[in-house]
Amino acid sequence: MNNTEDIRDILMNELESLIKGTTTIERANAVAKISAQAIYATRLELENKRAEINIGNLFGQVRWDNIDGIQVTIPKLTMRGN
Repeated sequence: MNNTEDIRDILMNELESLIKGTTTIERANAVAKISAQAIYATRLELENKRAEINIGNLFGQVRWDNIDGIQVTIPKLTMRGN
């Protein structure tokens, strides 16, 4: 799982399984909670990077030059296999 589209696919598959009766409510709930935490953690990382850039801009430092994957990076969501 590398992005929110993957999370959406997992959630939709879990919902379909729940409707078909091939999974349990407990499992579907666990999948939803894990997905929510992964999205929340990514959101926090993005907000932190935005704040870092804003602080740099306030002090006259052009931080946009650093958005190259070395100093300021966009977080990538990765999870272990099922």
